[in-house]
Amino acid sequence: MEDAASLQKLGMIKAGYNTAFGSNGSVMSVSSPSSSSVGLGSVDSNKMSTDFQTILDAKNADSNAKEADARSKLLDSQRLGQDIQNDYSVANILSDIDNKVADTRDKNSKARYQET
Repeated sequence: MEDAASLQKLGMIKAGYNTAFGSNGSVMSVSSPSSSSVGLGSVDSNKMSTDFQTILDAKNADSNAKEADARSKLLDSQRLGQDIQNDYSVANILSDIDNKVADTRDKNSKARYQET
């Protein structure tokens, strides 16, 4: 692990600061920045990617659960709509049957009345 001064210098370079001049205007010694990553410290990069993948997996599982819930609600709504349409159709059929029965009774009554 690098010391704090090297990390600070590397951070300044990445931020676009000219590190050749010190805070009092004097020229500081120039050294090449190391190629190691800043801020990882003792974190194992394999563990970090595993943790990231775990988070992604959890988000995907949550998204899939929400999608399944939405799909279930849609199917329930469609089923309810179909039930209402079926009930309406049955009610119309029963009403038509009642009307035909009433018409038949009327015709039979008129026919009997005319026979007498």
